[in-house]
Amino acid sequence: MSLCGIYIAIEIYVYLIVCPLVFLTGFVDAIAGGGGMIALPAYFISGLPPHLALGANKLSSALGTSLATYKYACLGYINIKRAILAIICAFIGSALGAKLALMVPSEIFKILMLFILPITAFYLFKKRKFGINIENTKDVVVNLGGALVSLVIGIYDGI
Repeated sequence: MSLCGIYIAIEIYVYLIVCPLVFLTGFVDAIAGGGGMIALPAYFISGLPPHLALGANKLSSALGTSLATYKYACLGYINIKRAILAIICAFIGSALGAKLALMVPSEIFKILMLFILPITAFYLFKKRKFGINIENTKDVVVNLGGALVSLVIGIYDGI
């Protein structure tokens, strides 16, 4: 077998591993978020450098999240007036996070991922309460709290 044939065979195995994992990532992201816990290791298995893996993960995540958000909005689950400030802050945070990510060398990113992924996975799979009642909370508190949380999550997500 030629060297080219071996290379093609290796590429096919990478796709056979990565594609189902990325599909699973989209499913997990649409339901509860945290699909990057599946996609990032899959991209690393494929040999992508950390910055490209993070970008590929972010693109697929953004597309999936946009579709899920659209569906939830159509079903009336999103208060658009409250969400506008949070959306703006999330965009600002993600831009800041992306700028920070570009400042970190690839070698350091690989080491950071070894620690960040398990910690984030632990947090995501920890038992959480959903459906907190905010009906009696002042709108200003809810809006500012949502904006601050969106900014922080945007920075984290951008990185």
